[in-house]
Order: sequence, then structure tokens, then C-alpha cells
Amino acid sequence: MSEQLSTSLTISPVYAMRASAAGGSGGQQSPAGTSMALGHLSRREREILSMLMMRWTDREIADELCISYRTVTTHVSNIFDKLGVNSRREAVAVAMHAEDVAR
Repeated sequence: MSEQLSTSLTISPVYAMRASAAGGSGGQQSPAGTSMALGHLSRREREILSMLMMRWTDREIADELCISYRTVTTHVSNIFDKLGVNSRREAVAVAMHAEDVAR
């Protein structure tokens, strides 16, 4: 995982270690302008998005962050709304596109 992504999405070392084991997401491109929406995500939403990028399930995220499963699903829904996407895959594509633009 690149330093740029770690900086922009505040990925902790634990998440980074998991990401290196998970591999990439396939390099999909996001719709124009949606990468700007990353700035509208809260710190917790960026943290959860970084975990989505590493293919963590909602249950795994809840356990890791010591929050309820329902809270995670609410955060994921808010991420989708703010990024203008309908799936985890699209949200990850937006984040990957933002990483590429930041380089």
C-alpha cells in the first residue's frame, strides 16, 4: 500500500498489513469528480473506507473498531451516499482513483 493512500485515508499499520495480504482491487476508474467527495468523509468514514479497500466484512470492521455491526452498516451507507456510489466495489474504485490522482 502506498504512502499517499496511507496519508489520505489515515490507514493504521494494522490495516496496512492486512492490505498487503489482500492485494489490489483491479484498477477500476471512478466517475468524473467523485474523488473530490473523499474530502467530505469523516475521519471514521475514511477509516472504514480503507478497511473496505482491504475487503474487510462489516462484521470484521465492527469487531476491529469495537463498534456495533449496525453502526458499521450506517457508516458504509453514508460513504456510498457521499461518494455517489451504490456498492463497495465502486467506493473502492473512487478511493483508488483518488490515490492515483494524488500521485
